Amino acid sequence: MVKKHRLIKGICDKLRGITAINFQMKIKEVLKIYYETKNKTFEMPRPQGGDKKNDGYVKEDNIYYQIFSPIQEKNNLTLKKEILKKLENDLKGLLEILYKGKRWTKKLDKFIFLVNTFDNELPEDSNNEYEEIRKKYENLYKEYKLNFTLEVKNVEYIRDILKTLSEDDLEEITEYLDLSYLNDTIDNIRISDVYDVICEISSKFFEKDFKLPLNKDYIRISSEEKIDINDLKNKKERINEIISKLDIVEKAIEILSNDIEDNEKFESAKEYIIKTYKKLRTKFTGDILYDKIIEKITKFLKNRKVFSIPVEYLVVYIFDRCDIFEKEKEGNK
Repeated sequence: MVKKHRLIKGICDKLRGITAINFQMKIKEVLKIYYETKNKTFEMPRPQGGDKKNDGYVKEDNIYYQIFSPIQEKNNLTLKKEILKKLENDLKGLLEILYKGKRWTKKLDKFIFLVNTFDNELPEDSNNEYEEIRKKYENLYKEYKLNFTLEVKNVEYIRDILKTLSEDDLEEITEYLDLSYLNDTIDNIRISDVYDVICEISSKFFEKDFKLPLNKDYIRISSEEKIDINDLKNKKERINEIISKLDIVEKAIEILSNDIEDNEKFESAKEYIIKTYKKLRTKFTGDILYDKIIEKITKFLKNRKVFSIPVEYLVVYIFDRCDIFEKEKEGNK
């Protein structure tokens, strides 16, 4: 419980210290991880095409979020005025898009307006002004028979939902927020180590001497068997192709091994991938597990599309060395 409390405190302190679009993006990722644990879908509309008055929504529950963080701390009176103005503007725009534009779930059951109040409490709403705004738009849309709740919350709301998560889920959030130092894991894994190793592997793709014919003899029987044992038949051709080119990864590791600190980064990255596999295999198997491992690792890297291929190469390298995925069928263990 002490560790869980420390993780939650670290996450909330981090969120309070960021502003504007950064606050929005971090909150969205926290909510996404939270709703995944509840087997619900938290969708985040793409930012292209202007302000959609929707920073994320839960498809199954018709819950919509708007996230607001001032650039700097403000007194309660000023902040309250800004909240009221933005709240009404966002709610009005959302209802128009939902009911008249027929977008997303086409229905609103709950509207949550999340505000970064930094280290302060939310301004008082003694005159029930938030509720008056809700009633106003419920009446304006009475033809649609609206019946939704409206809540104005701050980071304390995030604290409450974090309390429902496991330590593993909280560790995933700390990794995304670059708070890995909060984890008491022995390996002390950091996302930055994975990033450095992936960068080194990426550089090997562009070396002139890499244009070599495929080495058909490289594929080992053990890897072929592992592909079948782990039900990776749809990935078989892809995995075998990568295995035939694993000299890319080996060259990167050779360079990293020349420096003690860099060699430790590779070991850290390797342990992170093994840890990711162990966590995900409790929920997924086969091709889906393979994709989820790559998705989880690239999730915390900038330029995900650029790094997805070298990440896959590193995963297959570890797969080929029998460090992840099953080596025997259940009955043979």
